[in-house]
Amino acid sequence: MEIFYTKFEDKLDHKKINNYLKYLPSSMREDILKYQLPFDIQGRLFGKLLLKKIFEHYFSNQNILNQLKYNQYGRPYISDSGIDFSISHSGEYTAVAMSKGFSIGIDIEKIKEIPICDFKPVFTDNEWEAILSSTNPLKSFYVYWTKKESTVKADGRGLSIPLNEIIVDDAISILYEKQWHLYEINLAPDYMAHIASEQKDLINIYSITF
Repeated sequence: MEIFYTKFEDKLDHKKINNYLKYLPSSMREDILKYQLPFDIQGRLFGKLLLKKIFEHYFSNQNILNQLKYNQYGRPYISDSGIDFSISHSGEYTAVAMSKGFSIGIDIEKIKEIPICDFKPVFTDNEWEAILSSTNPLKSFYVYWTKKESTVKADGRGLSIPLNEIIVDDAISILYEKQWHLYEINLAPDYMAHIASEQKDLINIYSITF
């Protein structure tokens, strides 16, 4: 498994955003510009730029982004490549997880104060008890949340699956009797990130700058 990530600290002006957008297919440009918040725009922009750089290395194909297809749940893939990938962004980070021959999902979340009690229905009774009894309930909430999110992304059906259908047991998640292997990715102290993988594998992490 390979993780590629990038960090963007500054809010880009329209000129810089438009310069970056030139490297992407028109359909992707239009999709990115539908969003209003700067971090949403930049997160999606750098996610696609990461994909472009990675795919050009893997496939030696300058037009690989034009070959992306989407399943009925909106998850992107490349037919007959044997490569699976997942994209996530939050705050100042965007990451792409890639694997060969098995499914993978990644979720990143910036840890910020939220009313975690509003999300109680998402968790099993045991998970909720573990969150509230931990020394840092907010961080524990994000641990469980990213484990569940990465699992549904690896599964390919995304949030069409209720997160309370997933049972998290330490380094394993179970969704409809299928087990997924969970790995924590440490990008920064105020972020939480997890990978869900169909198989156990070594993880290589690469930082990319633009």
